[in-house]
Amino acid sequence: MKPATVIRLLPITLVGPTCWSAWMWTRGSASLPGLGAPTSPRSADFQSAVSPTSSRQTVRGSQRQRIGNPRYSRFETCATNEAGLRLRNKQRAFSLIEIMVAVALLAIIIVGLLAMFYQVQRAFRGGKAQVDVMESGRAGMSQISREAQEAAATQLDGVTNMAVVVPVDFSDNRPAPTSASRQTLPGSEIRQNYLRDFFFLSRVNEDEWIGTAYRMSNAVSGVGTLYRLVERQPATNLASLADTLSRSTPYNNTNFRRVMDGVVHFTVDFYDANGLLIPGTNNAYLPPGLGFAVTNGMLPAYLEVELAVLEPVQLEKFHYRYDVNQIQAGIYLANQAARTHVFRQRVPIRPNSADFGQ
Repeated sequence: MKPATVIRLLPITLVGPTCWSAWMWTRGSASLPGLGAPTSPRSADFQSAVSPTSSRQTVRGSQRQRIGNPRYSRFETCATNEAGLRLRNKQRAFSLIEIMVAVALLAIIIVGLLAMFYQVQRAFRGGKAQVDVMESGRAGMSQISREAQEAAATQLDGVTNMAVVVPVDFSDNRPAPTSASRQTLPGSEIRQNYLRDFFFLSRVNEDEWIGTAYRMSNAVSGVGTLYRLVERQPATNLASLADTLSRSTPYNNTNFRRVMDGVVHFTVDFYDANGLLIPGTNNAYLPPGLGFAVTNGMLPAYLEVELAVLEPVQLEKFHYRYDVNQIQAGIYLANQAARTHVFRQRVPIRPNSADFGQ
């Protein structure tokens, strides 16, 4: 009668992080004492399943255990496995020099990105400032042109229809100096800037007239602020309206409204119907305290309006230098031609029988 076969298994025991041992019962007969060496081929399969990375070592270990104790088959990993893992871990780590090099490269990259971001932000701000100056300059020129082309002659003796005069000083309401500020252009060319006041009369209805004045404040420094005044009077008070325009300034009349800041040049020239400059109306040769005007029934056929505006950042720097040293401020302004935006427009006056050249 064939003896019964008994199979007993013991659980796997882990020893440390890498070494482990397993005990198993192999096949044997029912009479456990005196069993010979196990002949079950499943012991090698179990070793391969438990330790697939070191199957050869486990097989040899099981063979040695069978010689000492034929009832059991024990196999475990070699201690060199743990040492090999530690060696590989040491090889994967970074040295202090490598970390320092990586940090230095990262710092260089961050500094480069910050510099690029600063330049982009600076260019964006500069472009935005230029756009703001261009928009304000165009809006101011459009307003002046639209109103000036509506100018009309009063046909009255001694009444000023249109005039260009020298601005007044803030301190004592006297005319400001008529000398021009200069700016150096590319190619060593010089541009002369003048600041002038401009006012005129226009008719709305048959019995109502409007007086419009554009005047500069703080023009003595070479950079001023342009203000606008609008007064309405009936046709019976034209002389009073013209006198109000000629005497009103931003310092003595609170009805003036600010148009724009940073104006370094503002002039108006008179031209006849043939496109020629009217004699005696040159802004470069105005005597102190005087200007040029047209009276009675006379008006120019065209106006040439010029306007130059300094960018806001350069304007703040100029004001700071002007408070400390006026000479240094003038030198600074002379070198800011690239930051000064110039506008020029020729404005036709609506035809009138009293215009020049008609």
